[in-house]
Amino acid sequence: MNTFFRIAIFLCLALLVFTLAINFVNWTEAFPIDVDSGISGVHGNDTLSKLTSLSDPNMNFLWAICTTVTGAAAIGISVLTRSIVPVGVYVFGAVFWTSWIRMWSITQIGSLLPVELTSIFFIAAIFLFIAAVVGMLTGSG
Repeated sequence: MNTFFRIAIFLCLALLVFTLAINFVNWTEAFPIDVDSGISGVHGNDTLSKLTSLSDPNMNFLWAICTTVTGAAAIGISVLTRSIVPVGVYVFGAVFWTSWIRMWSITQIGSLLPVELTSIFFIAAIFLFIAAVVGMLTGSG
């Protein structure tokens, strides 16, 4: 943990495990949600809705396009550079942001957290993610 980039990678991985744990608990339905949470499509047949909790079909379509285009770009860059690092960054980013979107919809249940506080966490996550990606690309992570 001697570099900032390595710390950012570990913090991003901790956030990823945290958000996946929240999503797992929500998936088990151990705690039924009796309030209007804004989560829709969780019990639907659309896999992308289940993964991201995006209720708007256009947002699901946009997320699918973004992940497909960036995945193709990562594979193309990997072939050109003969390095697997871009594919690793893509997989890390897709899992991190999909889990983050899903966790975000769960934490907004009942509007217990003020928008200002959640904005701080979101901006911090963006900077940590960028630092983790820089660490992966430069090899200092």
